[in-house]
Amino acid sequence: MKTGVIIPSRQLPKTGQTPSIIGFDDGHYYAGWWKGLTYLKNKERFIAKTLTEDDHDVVIDNATGLMWAGDGNKEGCNNGATITWNNAMIAIAALNAADGFAGFKDWRMPNYIELFSLLVLDPALVIAVKPLIYEPPFDNTKRSPYLTSTAHVETTTNAYLIPFTNAAGIGGSKAAMPAYLRLVRGGV
Repeated sequence: MKTGVIIPSRQLPKTGQTPSIIGFDDGHYYAGWWKGLTYLKNKERFIAKTLTEDDHDVVIDNATGLMWAGDGNKEGCNNGATITWNNAMIAIAALNAADGFAGFKDWRMPNYIELFSLLVLDPALVIAVKPLIYEPPFDNTKRSPYLTSTAHVETTTNAYLIPFTNAAGIGGSKAAMPAYLRLVRGGV
């Protein structure tokens, strides 16, 4: 991603857990680089943009330097449909080989840590039965599992998936288990 701005290396993002459930937990320390949607001098963590005449919505994450597909029902998220890991890799390669997305041709499936960085561990979202992610800017995010490019440690025929219902990653078959997809670029 070319922004014309040199971005220094960052710490890990905050989890989003704001209340302290028990002393000295993550809500107490609130460790990490970012707090909520704004940082120093009201600088926003996420910048939502619509790029190209095809209305490609993207979100730039200032905490990680990554650019994400923004709308869960549009092309950068497989038009809101589930897809297997193997088929997603083929579809991403075809997308990049053709016109790309939002004017870029280097989109990829996020790894486990990258996708996990979008989770917001806010009990209010769980109670409201909403996905654990900021909406907006990540519109139409499903609560079901999303694909990551990270192979499962026990068997490489499986990959880690992250559901936006909780912070528990799960394993799923690359060939057989369909899940949702959100493309990312940069940060590698």
